[in-house]
Amino acid sequence: MRKASDVWSDLHSLRTVSAWFQWVSIGLVFLSGLLQVGKYLVDRREKAISAAVSAELINPVAQPIRTASVTIEVIQESSDPLNTHFMDSGGYVAFGRGTDSVMVLSGEQSDARQTGKGEVVWRAVFNMDATDPVVGKTVRSLRGAEFLQIGFGQLPEKSHIIRGSAVVTINSAVRLELPIPEQHMDGDKIFVRDIARFCEVLR
Repeated sequence: MRKASDVWSDLHSLRTVSAWFQWVSIGLVFLSGLLQVGKYLVDRREKAISAAVSAELINPVAQPIRTASVTIEVIQESSDPLNTHFMDSGGYVAFGRGTDSVMVLSGEQSDARQTGKGEVVWRAVFNMDATDPVVGKTVRSLRGAEFLQIGFGQLPEKSHIIRGSAVVTINSAVRLELPIPEQHMDGDKIFVRDIARFCEVLR
């Protein structure tokens, strides 16, 4: 077995050790480069995910539902000489899916006013109850709703509805405006049958 002093004095051995150190050095430089590239890719991915998470956190449709209100206006074909504020007879607006309600807004007051053109404007502002099951779910969850159902306590059954609108505001940040099409009421109910197009804002 050769002594270290022999290696240190042998030209061939010194060249071999030098070459070995050179290759190790090159390997380490190459490995360092790979590690730097890997770090760059990981950092870039981390920043992209962080930005996406931050954007989602501030996205209003990703927030839990806390409050909701609707301003509803329905135009009824009628010559009734109404100009009345109903203190104890309001109505409701319900987002529905199948036979289930997704979110309900209601109130105890409403207004009816004859325009003089054979039309009565029914108007009200309804709010969501703080105990509604939708509270705490994300605003985006309302995408599952299939229709809107509306009722006014004093609006006669089977009335002819000329037009109308429902403007829903959620968390004072998300606004949905749904037109009410012309129809004959289904008993005491008004329907907006297809609301998917108007819920696109919730995506």
